[in-house]
Amino acid sequence: MKYFGWIFTLVIAMASCTKDKSPRYPDCFAEMEETHSAYISFGGGQVISLSDTSALTFYIDHEGLNLNEGCKAILASDLNEFSSVKYHEWKLYPDSVPPDFSSDLIFPNTSSSRFWNITSGTITSSVSPPDKDLPHDWRQISLQLTNAQFDRSQDGLPTVTINNLVVKDANTF
Repeated sequence: MKYFGWIFTLVIAMASCTKDKSPRYPDCFAEMEETHSAYISFGGGQVISLSDTSALTFYIDHEGLNLNEGCKAILASDLNEFSSVKYHEWKLYPDSVPPDFSSDLIFPNTSSSRFWNITSGTITSSVSPPDKDLPHDWRQISLQLTNAQFDRSQDGLPTVTINNLVVKDANTF
């Protein structure tokens, strides 16, 4: 009987050590196809290239918006003061370079650019658990932007609409 107790305890201990098979991250993004990838990630920002002359920037305050490993949908109107989604457009001139979104420096041959804030749409996101291999509690983020509109009418331009954009595991966040 004494051995039965030890065997029973060992079986229970081994069963509790099995890996959790439930998806942890990217949660609702597991079945989505990635449509774009972040080509620059820095601090709390990601830059997603749309073309040679346009890009989106996401600055998402994951702590202030209470984002975690589960998926959370946020309306554009619910973004806090430390979060934004912007549509950038620029003109390339001979010998000019596109804007550098990750630097405070402005080079003399930088293309002229404009940006417009998101006016409506939904941002769904999921933040990875902290990665012990990365410094400063950095994380990765997956983003889905649906039915987003960027109103450019004040500049006499048509509204830009993005129906669905999916970015998975953007670099350090």
